[in-house]
Amino acid sequence: MNITATINETISSTTYPDQNGGQIDQGDVFISIIDADTRQPTNGNNCEVTYQRNENGYTSNYTVTVAGQSFLLYSGIIRDYEYSPQGDMIRSNYISFSIIAVKAGDNPSPNPSVCDLKINYIAINKIESAPGAADAQITVNATSSFASILYSIDLGVNWQASPVFTNLSGG
Repeated sequence: MNITATINETISSTTYPDQNGGQIDQGDVFISIIDADTRQPTNGNNCEVTYQRNENGYTSNYTVTVAGQSFLLYSGIIRDYEYSPQGDMIRSNYISFSIIAVKAGDNPSPNPSVCDLKINYIAINKIESAPGAADAQITVNATSSFASILYSIDLGVNWQASPVFTNLSGG
């Protein structure tokens, strides 16, 4: 299988420190492994990905082994720009990543020994309209390097592929 790698950012919060265009983006940056033929996510099977990290103009190259579909490179402030009331830049900090090379892995891991499942946050899409109405809705934002994620809110009795849960009661 021919694979490629991409860089993906997930912004978890954005704040605006001033009214002149300043912005602070915080989130996660991942390497995602893609099947070059289908353009769908696929397991890296311990492929080696060489990437460049650029932090405020200073670059460094690194190589990581990706066993699953993605690999967390960075978590924190991605961009931080602030301007004075006159429009002059006070602060400019950023971090960015780019892929240099991907080398196919030769050691598939069908049973990974470490699970990196992470629940990033739960969004309340709709609160229950009245007590007992059972019409609330939430969405779970979770990430994992290995395979797809299944979700359950009843202690693992019923599972679903969708991160959206509907017809919920308050509490």
